[in-house]
This record gives sequence, C-alpha cells and structure tokens, in this order.
Amino acid sequence: MREDCTPMTERDVWVVASGLLALFESQGNHTIDEIMEYPGAPQTVEDWHRVSTAIDAITNASRQ
Repeated sequence: MREDCTPMTERDVWVVASGLLALFESQGNHTIDEIMEYPGAPQTVEDWHRVSTAIDAITNASRQ
C-alpha cells in the first residue's frame, strides 16, 4: 500500500486496474479490506474513480 496520498500516475491507475481484474477473474469475489491490501491500491476517492474508469474501459474493450 502506498504510504502517501499523492495522486496516482496514469500508468499506476492502469497497472492497478489490470491487476485487480486479474485478481477478480482468478480468485472470485473479495471484500474491500482485501482489495485495499492490493499493492498500490488507491488511497483517495478520486484515484478509485480513475481506477474504476480504467476497469470499465478494459472490460468494455473489443477483443482484437
């Protein structure tokens, strides 16, 4: 978990979003406490919004 509450970089947002998707697909449902322990988990509401937007973009993307 990040020690400070500085905004995540765009790269960090996409890395965390991809990691959370992989975790959910391979292990099923998780509680918010488990998600918060994910390395690099967002610390601010704004970053959670950015990560959730990235997750939406990934899951809604057409397969190429």
